[in-house]
Amino acid sequence: MAPDAFDAEVAFWTELTGWESAPGEREEFHVLRPSLDLPVHLIVQRLTAPRPASAHLDVACSDLDAGRRWHEGHGAVFVRRGPAWLVMRDPAGGVHCLTRRDPETGE
Repeated sequence: MAPDAFDAEVAFWTELTGWESAPGEREEFHVLRPSLDLPVHLIVQRLTAPRPASAHLDVACSDLDAGRRWHEGHGAVFVRRGPAWLVMRDPAGGVHCLTRRDPETGE
């Protein structure tokens, strides 16, 4: 994360998720922790072209349009619609997707 965007990125994801937010052990880290009853899934995706490792956040939404309004209400901007997802840009310029999945099961 670029130094000038770090605080905005932390503020956006902290406010959006409502998760516990605290500085990490080192100044370049900030930790967001969900409540114990929150379902969190990690998906590893095989890409078709080689590139450096990175991470991309997908947020499961049972209602994409309601999810879009929620994210926009916290400062995200709609980028484009895919077949079963919406691409959003957070206030610091990071791209994430809202996917049409059950937030509890990930299916």
